[in-house]
Amino acid sequence: MFRNNNCQHRLEGKKNLWIVKPGAMSRGRGISVYSNLAEIKDLIGADLNVIASGKWVAQKYIEHPMLIHDVKFDIRQWFVVTDWEQLTVWMYRKSGIHFS
Repeated sequence: MFRNNNCQHRLEGKKNLWIVKPGAMSRGRGISVYSNLAEIKDLIGADLNVIASGKWVAQKYIEHPMLIHDVKFDIRQWFVVTDWEQLTVWMYRKSGIHFS
C-alpha cells in the first residue's frame, strides 16, 4: 500500500533518517542526522514549534539518492511569491544543479 502511494519509496530507505540544522547557518555548519524523535527533541527542546519558527530546519534524508557519475546532486529552482491573496508566483527561467 505504501509503495503505491509514494513514488519516492526507493529513495527513502529503511533507517528513517532526518537532517536537523540551524535555520540561520550556511555551508553545512551545525548539521546533524537523527533517526529518533527523542534525539531531535533533546537537541531543540521539547517544543517542536521552534522548527516552525525558523530556528531549526528538519528534513527527511534521502538514503538512496539519484547520482550522476556517483556524485549526489540537487536541482535548484528559484521562485518569488508576490501575492498570497490572489496567488502570484514568479519563476526564474534558469535553474541550477548543485553537486556535493
